[in-house]
Amino acid sequence: VELIRGSVLLHLAERLGALYDYMTQRLLYANLHNSQPAMEEVIKLLTELKGAWESIGNTDQANR
Repeated sequence: VELIRGSVLLHLAERLGALYDYMTQRLLYANLHNSQPAMEEVIKLLTELKGAWESIGNTDQANR
């Protein structure tokens, strides 16, 4: 069970890293090209990610 959990956490970390890399690239693009749509895309992604982290935090606190 711990091996599976570790594997899942590693996969999650890799996917989050890829998402952060993508958002960094989009922000660079937005800056270089003064692109409002690219900026809005990153804002949307970060807002969704924030909600997910908050949900995890709320679940964790409810389980204590």
